[in-house]
Amino acid sequence: MATDRELLQRYVREGAEDALGEVVRRHIDLVYSTALRQLCGNVAVAEDVTQTVFATMANKAETLAAAGRLTGWLYAATRATVQHTQRAE
Repeated sequence: MATDRELLQRYVREGAEDALGEVVRRHIDLVYSTALRQLCGNVAVAEDVTQTVFATMANKAETLAAAGRLTGWLYAATRATVQHTQRAE
């Protein structure tokens, strides 16, 4: 089984959407549940936050592949996105 880092590297090198999709599948529950908890159960906004976090991850894939430790980044990015969303409302 490929690591998150290997999958992100493959996405960066080859544009392999399946590799990116696998990373999303592995971590979507973490991101969504973190957002949902911080948003006091607001499902619609938690879904939007989840989508935003993974879009950001795709845009930063090259940096994230080099750095490793994706889970910590996803958690921090989710918290930051929730805070930004709440301020915007």
